[in-house]
Amino acid sequence: MLGIFYLLGVFFLYAMLLVMPEMIQALKTIPPGPEQQEAVTNMLQANMRPRLGIALVAAIATVLGGAVKGWLPGLRPQT
Repeated sequence: MLGIFYLLGVFFLYAMLLVMPEMIQALKTIPPGPEQQEAVTNMLQANMRPRLGIALVAAIATVLGGAVKGWLPGLRPQT
């Protein structure tokens, strides 16, 4: 059960890190207002879909590696 929380947290972190540069660029270039909110929402939808798979694979690899190495509390191998 704890592994699911680790997986969700790491997945969210990787997903945000993958779209953060585009989101910051859009916020800097588009003037504030309703147009900015709509443009950022459209940009996030367009850029997030292709990167979800990358974030998911990276999150699974990170949690699996952390569990095998014993770095994640609650997922340490039983000795």
